[in-house]
Parts: sequence; structure tokens; C-alpha cells
Amino acid sequence: MGESALTSHLKGKKHADNCKASGRQSTNIRDFMKPNQGKSTAGAEAAVGSSTTRSSTLETFVTREQTLKAEILWSLKVIDSHYSYRSCAGNDKLFQEMFPDSQIAKEFTCGEKKCAYLVCFGLAPHFKQMLIDSMKEEENYIIMFDESLNAVTNSKQMDIHVRAWNRCSNQVESRYYTSVFMGHGTADDMLIHFHEGMQGLHLQKIFQVSMDGPNVNWKFYRTLCDEIKKDFACQTFNIGSCGLHILHGGFKDGASASGWQIEKLFSSLHWLFHDTPARREDFTKVTGSSVFPLQFCKHRWLENLPVAERVQSMWENILKYVETSYSKEDTLPSDNVI
Repeated sequence: MGESALTSHLKGKKHADNCKASGRQSTNIRDFMKPNQGKSTAGAEAAVGSSTTRSSTLETFVTREQTLKAEILWSLKVIDSHYSYRSCAGNDKLFQEMFPDSQIAKEFTCGEKKCAYLVCFGLAPHFKQMLIDSMKEEENYIIMFDESLNAVTNSKQMDIHVRAWNRCSNQVESRYYTSVFMGHGTADDMLIHFHEGMQGLHLQKIFQVSMDGPNVNWKFYRTLCDEIKKDFACQTFNIGSCGLHILHGGFKDGASASGWQIEKLFSSLHWLFHDTPARREDFTKVTGSSVFPLQFCKHRWLENLPVAERVQSMWENILKYVETSYSKEDTLPSDNVI
């Protein structure tokens, strides 16, 4: 209930009649305060009045810090593990049964609604502000957006992400920023909602805009570039609709130009041991290692670094397995020959 609803309820005839029937007067904020023992003056004691005989204090209605910390940690676990808010229902009783000697478990009340409120109105604004503060220190960043139909709200949803260099981890990171909802999806409509979603970030710091390639997006992009050039005398770097795809293609062309046939090597090594229990057992028997090649993705070259590192780390074992398979002293089954 909002303040206006509470004020209206306070002035209502039914509320006044209930107060008279119970013989109670309107509760004052002082009724919830504990008297300051040893330092209270006579005037203060008179002001507090009957509050010294009341057992109710603000502590009854305020969550303890340790309990609140536990509820926040649980909310973070829900988000990190992709639990639903509904899965939090009944957790208070569960934790009380699991930890009967814990005072925190007795006070823990983080059900479906409370978890949603903690995440949406507590944690989300906090982390978003942290992201905004970190972006203020960056000279440039990349803005990514994508539109899709939201079946729940029955509207178009534009998700905005920001990609920048993380000074702490020394790597490029992509972070979700916000979502805006719209009905019509023309270029002008997209520009209006894009400005709405970009609150807290600076247009002049946009290095590149990453998006899908329909014509309406390109018209939006041209309008945005003209606006940035007019207002800030700068322009974005145009390398295509999606910069990530361009970089993937660049790495692929570079690998092809080298003539090393890296793509064929990585893919063949993965399929050599994929869904073949006999070969995997023989490989472990020969090399003493149970580490196998990872799957290679032919259209996401920037994500194949773990694949390359895995092959590099086990290359000696691969050579040993191949040599054993072709040697005359080979004791492996004939169908294992590469």
C-alpha cells in the first residue's frame, strides 16, 4: 500500500470505529522506541509516556543484519543458478527444520515475493549503478542491442548490453545493462527507446554499435550516427552490423591463409574420441590420461581458445596414442587405427 492509501484508510469511518471499539488511540512513533536508560530526563520520560510499559519496539519490525545478509546471499544464489522465484516458497520452514539451533534460520523469510523484491528493487539497481560507475572511467565502449517479442508483456523488448575492457580482470567483458519495451518498431521509435535505455551512459563514448542486420536497424544506425556527429563532433566505428561476427570471420580467414589446417585438426581430434568408449579406454590405457579434446566450433573462432589450449596440453599424448596404434607391437583393437 502506498502513502495515499494508508492516509485514506486512516481517515475512514471503519478504521475510526475499530479504534474506538478496542479502546486504543492512534499509535505514535514514540510507542516503538525504547527509553534511553540512565540518560533520560523527566521531560523525555513524560514524552514517552506509556511506551515504557509496551513490549513492542522497532526491533520487532526490522530484519536483523545477519538475517538480511542470509536472504541477500540466497537471492544471489537464485539468480546465479537460474532458479525460479517460485522455488523459494517454503524455504523458511525448510531451513528451520535443517538448522533448528540457528536464530538466523528462525528469522529467515525469503519466499517468492520477497526474493523478487530483493532482486528487482535492491540488488539490480545496486549492480547497475556499479556498472555505470565503471563505465564512467572508460574512454569508449561498445553498445549491443537486440529486439524480440516478449510473450508475457505482448510487446517488443529491446535488450541493451555494453561491452568494454575490465581493468580488474584485464579482459573484455559483455554486461547486460537494461531492457526497454515498445509497440511500434520503426527506426524513429527505436531511437527514442534507445535513448531511454541509454540513461546513465554517454553517447559520445560509443565506439561501435553491434546489432542484427535488417534494414530498419541500419536506418536507426544512420540516424544515431548523424545525431552523435552533430551533437558531439565524433562518429562510431562501422565494421558491419555485428562486430563479433566480423572478428570471427577475420580469425577464420587468418587461419585459412596460414595453411596449417587448424580447423581440420581440431575438429578431427574431437570426433576421434566422441561417442567412442573403446578408443577413450585405449587412450587412457596407453597414455594414462583421461583428458580428451574439446569440441571445435567452426563459426565462433574467438571462443576456440580453450580448444586450442587443450590440444596443446595433450599433444604429446596424442602422438603417443597414434604411434602405438600404428606400431607392430600394437595390442589395441584393429578398429582403433586412425
